[in-house]
Amino acid sequence: MRRLAAMLVAFIGCAHADPPAIQSPMAWAFGNTLKVEVTGQGYTARRHINPDGTWSEENTFGSSEGTWKIVGGKVCYAQTHPAPDPGYERLCYEPTPRKVGDKWSNIDPITFNEVVITVVAGR
Repeated sequence: MRRLAAMLVAFIGCAHADPPAIQSPMAWAFGNTLKVEVTGQGYTARRHINPDGTWSEENTFGSSEGTWKIVGGKVCYAQTHPAPDPGYERLCYEPTPRKVGDKWSNIDPITFNEVVITVVAGR
């Protein structure tokens, strides 16, 4: 009987245990800085990606902030402050895992400018 009770307690404990945490595809960015440079435009930013689905940055024009989320397997960024220009939609990219020191480029789909991003350690 004790063995049965112990098994039931163990089973109930497992049934009520928290599910394992799901690793965010953006976890590599949390606690680091994304240095953003728009080639030929003189625009630079230091962007911080937060685990709560927000981002913020200090940039050439002051500061900006917004949200990010995974949509259809891509990470999509939307600016909330200051309000973006009319027609400027959220930008979505593959959430490729990165590490400190990695550098890559994308093309801004609105302006067609090259955007170079570097992962810098810390905030």
